[in-house]
Amino acid sequence: MSLINEALKRTRDAAYQPTNVPPVIPSYRYDPAAAPAGNSSKTIVLACVAGILVIGAGIAWYGVGFVKSRATLVTPPPITPVHVERKPELPPKIVEEPVVETLVPREPAPVAAPVVSALPPEPPKLSLQGISGNSQSREALINNQTLVAGEEILGAKIVAVERDRVVLEFAGGEIVLRLR
Repeated sequence: MSLINEALKRTRDAAYQPTNVPPVIPSYRYDPAAAPAGNSSKTIVLACVAGILVIGAGIAWYGVGFVKSRATLVTPPPITPVHVERKPELPPKIVEEPVVETLVPREPAPVAAPVVSALPPEPPKLSLQGISGNSQSREALINNQTLVAGEEILGAKIVAVERDRVVLEFAGGEIVLRLR
């Protein structure tokens, strides 16, 4: 236990010893007295002038290359005169061919008979979605359209709207739609 007490005493004594170093406080203000010795304004001016000269030389170099490349692209090749000799034109050659004197009569092409389909037309795709109303007047909802007896949808005429089915007439036949 005495070793621990002795170590604590040394630590406490070391912590209370005064130091001669003042604390460092950061300052963001310019202090000319703290500036390094030497003529810094001449150095800054010299650096700015050197930078401007380097940038100007680069722009001049690029500009000369640009003008030179544009000049080679735009300059047309020299024009050389060409002498063309013309040969005298020959008169057109006249060819005489025999004229056909007899005409051969043509026979008219046979006319095909119209094809009569023995199959009845395909009925339209109808979907009965609902029936509403009372026994005197009922409406049917077919393919998202509200219809009553006597109206037509996709070429089919509604004959009757009953409690659970709709009777339609299509191409001389009867179609019955039932509620599911």
